Amino acid sequence: MYFFRNMKAALIFILISYTNHSFGQNIDNTFQKNDGNIYYQGLKEYLEFSEKLNKRIDTLYLEEDYKITDSILTVCGKTTIIKVNAQDLNNIIAKKKSIILYRLYPLKYNNGNFSIDIVPHSMEYNKKRKRYDALYGGGYIVFFKFDGVKFYFNKVEVGGI
Repeated sequence: MYFFRNMKAALIFILISYTNHSFGQNIDNTFQKNDGNIYYQGLKEYLEFSEKLNKRIDTLYLEEDYKITDSILTVCGKTTIIKVNAQDLNNIIAKKKSIILYRLYPLKYNNGNFSIDIVPHSMEYNKKRKRYDALYGGGYIVFFKFDGVKFYFNKVEVGGI
């Protein structure tokens, strides 16, 4: 009797798992290391938006966040994307004195739209205080629609997080 009760529970578990894996929707493309990655798409749309405002970005310094930035390609159109960790930041600012460092925030869903916040901030080393100072100037929100299979760019808004 005990064997059949365990067998019944195991069978139910297998059926639920099978239907979940076979018929469940998977919209997560954040780990794709190609131009279909949603964060890469967000950066691409932001760069195109910036170019329309005559603000061409040759090198985009992107704050490293292994959950978000690991799968982002290092070139987007004519822009080189450099992922920056704390050690890289020291080295870059030692050479350049200041940079614009971009931070990506996790994909959000609200009112039928998916969005990614892109926040640029000016980074420089303050020698008197012996620390890095960051100046935030707002941000950008890139919106996408999802049709059940694929994300489609909707718009870019100037705003903040």
